[in-house]
Amino acid sequence: MEPTNQPFTLRSILEKDKLNGTNYADWIHNLRIVLREKKEDILDTPLPVEPADNAPAAEKNAYKKACDADLEVSCLMLACMETDLQMQFDNNHAAYDMIVALNDMFQTQARTERFNVSKAFVETKLAEGAAVGPHVIKMVGYTQRLEKLGFPIGLELATDFILASLPPSYGNFISNYHMHGAEKGLNELCGTLKTTEADIKKGAGSSHVMAVQNKPRFKKRGSSWKKKKGKAKGEAKGENSKPNPPAPKAGPTANTECYHCKGKGHWKRNCKLYLESMKDSGGKGHISENRMKRLHADGLLTSFDFESYETCEACLLGKMTKAPFIADERNRMSKVPYASAIGSIMYTMICTRPDVSYALSVASRYQANPGESHWTLAKNILKYLRRTRDVFLVYGGEEELIVNGYTDASFQTDTDDSQSQSGYVFTINGGAVS
Repeated sequence: MEPTNQPFTLRSILEKDKLNGTNYADWIHNLRIVLREKKEDILDTPLPVEPADNAPAAEKNAYKKACDADLEVSCLMLACMETDLQMQFDNNHAAYDMIVALNDMFQTQARTERFNVSKAFVETKLAEGAAVGPHVIKMVGYTQRLEKLGFPIGLELATDFILASLPPSYGNFISNYHMHGAEKGLNELCGTLKTTEADIKKGAGSSHVMAVQNKPRFKKRGSSWKKKKGKAKGEAKGENSKPNPPAPKAGPTANTECYHCKGKGHWKRNCKLYLESMKDSGGKGHISENRMKRLHADGLLTSFDFESYETCEACLLGKMTKAPFIADERNRMSKVPYASAIGSIMYTMICTRPDVSYALSVASRYQANPGESHWTLAKNILKYLRRTRDVFLVYGGEEELIVNGYTDASFQTDTDDSQSQSGYVFTINGGAVS
């Protein structure tokens, strides 16, 4: 290679950092820089086949020109190697063959170096309060190193990694950067981050000063009170009068009657018998839910005195009519607390017994003009609640939940409007749920 064809400064790049077996990535990168003007393709293209003796003169001239250029590059490569490596390739090797052999020798080393650089690039994070300029310069250096190793990551991906390495205080900057779709180079991004860093420090300082200066001030209690009219003459000026102590709450007298046990001297809420009845005899330290349900149903039945009634036939087997009743029956039913019974059953259904919801919906339709059959229905609901106070739904213990559905329908059985009726029930492992 003639000295006049290449500047001395480019040659000095390879002469200062000769190939010694540990710097192959940097050496090959510098070699391509030196040969970039005219002869970089020699490293990637093998020599053409030597033409025959009877080949055209132009073909022979092209082959000779390629051999001369390859010789110049191979000599430059040998001159920039350590002595041990020169001895391995000092046998008229072509430049392309030398590059292939060097790749085979140092490819593993380059792979390990690429892994270390990639790991450092991904794991590097900027600490809160640290300078952002050196951090961005370090990240840019990692991208350049990966590019030298033959794996450039691109501007957008490098920008994403740099933004992801910033602390939470730069969250607003990252949001604005993405929102406005800014496309900046890494150097311009570094300058913008330095400006943002100064703004963040300035804002943090001002907010700290404001937090110190704007401390809440508390006035002494009583300092702004004014003396009101109507004070006693002997009261000292500025002296606060003490509030009157609360009057003691009156307790039960000796003649107070308990509504639960009819005893004297205590209230129902303090009655020992009442408190014991609220507890679950089978457990300790808690109130039984089943006991509460029984007490609720017992109170409802006791209020209407349905314990003395005999069992009646179920009136849900057929459709009840809305035909008007005679005057005598209307007078008798006016004295019956039908609406009160329906309201009590509704409260019980909402709280503890949802199973009577359908029967209640049928009975509640006739509150404006109930008949004796409707009153019988209400009594049967109350008797059902009395007989099933201790009954609850039981679901089978099978491992697999089995849902069964049953339905029943009748055609035009409604005596009022000749419409059809239907019903359904769903069970889980034998227990009705709907």
